[in-house]
Amino acid sequence: MQVSDQTRNLRSKANLFFVGLAFICLPLMAHAGGLGIAAVAAIAGFAALITLPLPKLRDIGTWGLALTAFLAWAFISALWSPYEDPHTLSNPVKLFVGVGLFYAFDRGVKAASLRSARVLRTLVIGMLFAGLGLLLIDLLFPYAVTYWVDPIGADEHPINKAGDILGNLGHAVAVYTLLVGFIVGLMSGRGRIGAMLSIIFVIGLLVAAISHGLAVGILGVLAAGAAMGLAKFWPRLTLIALTTLGVLSILAAPLMGFAARAIGPDMKAKLPISWEHRVEMWNYILTKIAERPVMGHGFDAVRTFNEMYISRGLEFPYVSLHPHSAGLHIWVETGLIGAILASITLTLIGVGGVKTARARPELAGPLAGFAAAAIVICTVTFGVWQDWWWASLVMVVSLRHFIPGKPKHLSM
Repeated sequence: MQVSDQTRNLRSKANLFFVGLAFICLPLMAHAGGLGIAAVAAIAGFAALITLPLPKLRDIGTWGLALTAFLAWAFISALWSPYEDPHTLSNPVKLFVGVGLFYAFDRGVKAASLRSARVLRTLVIGMLFAGLGLLLIDLLFPYAVTYWVDPIGADEHPINKAGDILGNLGHAVAVYTLLVGFIVGLMSGRGRIGAMLSIIFVIGLLVAAISHGLAVGILGVLAAGAAMGLAKFWPRLTLIALTTLGVLSILAAPLMGFAARAIGPDMKAKLPISWEHRVEMWNYILTKIAERPVMGHGFDAVRTFNEMYISRGLEFPYVSLHPHSAGLHIWVETGLIGAILASITLTLIGVGGVKTARARPELAGPLAGFAAAAIVICTVTFGVWQDWWWASLVMVVSLRHFIPGKPKHLSM
């Protein structure tokens, strides 16, 4: 059926609206802990599905097929998982459907960029700087913004409330850390002012990470900066090296458990409590991997690991929701099979990134900075099934469509 120009124009405007709305919401949702990011990306992705032509199989590419295979295996692994999801829309289903909508969102961003790249670029830059400003206010003037929006309720304990806020702001720092490379890329056509604003953003983010005491945020920013510097001189080699590191962070993840096992009690006692918890957790997860190394324990099985340990006179769970390492999470729940499928997927995505950077050299730095930050954060902080984190990754990398430059040919 032929579509009129008026209908096509209305659909394009609708897609543009939802893409713009998603990026307006991104810093606000990040500030609230990130949980709403998946929803806004999924809504905008669904809007792209009904307003844009459906993608053909060849448009998805081999990386998409590999990702589908990995997610399908994770979905199947729920069959032998001891975790019983009480919800009709289970976590495996939400992730499987969500990733498809996140891919559609990226297509929507690309289409919107062809219509109004300059407007969207200005909108994104303005919202991200405003969001970082609010984050700094909340950290430097303890939770002033959050308490203004969401005061302590009569049934809430102030200490528990403060702990929840601190966790939310840590998630926000992680999202902004992913953005370092793309902020620099978005500013690339703005001369000295753009360079100054990039520096201000990075310094502000470092201040936020230091104020939060978030070592992962500091390491992520430094890793992103180093990767961007290397990509300026050796773009292809840098992206290949980062892809290799990403694959090793999955395949060799059990080595983290062996390293944790080698740390003695005296050394653990000197670590910050959050890192001591990681050491105990990774050692424990290694034991669980050894129980079912090939098939894994099944999707969300870690939610049933309720053993405790005692440290500094207090009792802690070995695993708090997830293993704080995407690689270990993949191994313990989907086994060697899942680790191999995830590694193949990451390899193919890395190959796509190299091709994209060859077609558009201005993207080499932003992609390298994004990849380096993502590897650091995924290796030592987040689990692998958090849909808000998947959505954050896709939303950030979709910003490549807004970076000024003339592509030599159509890229991934």
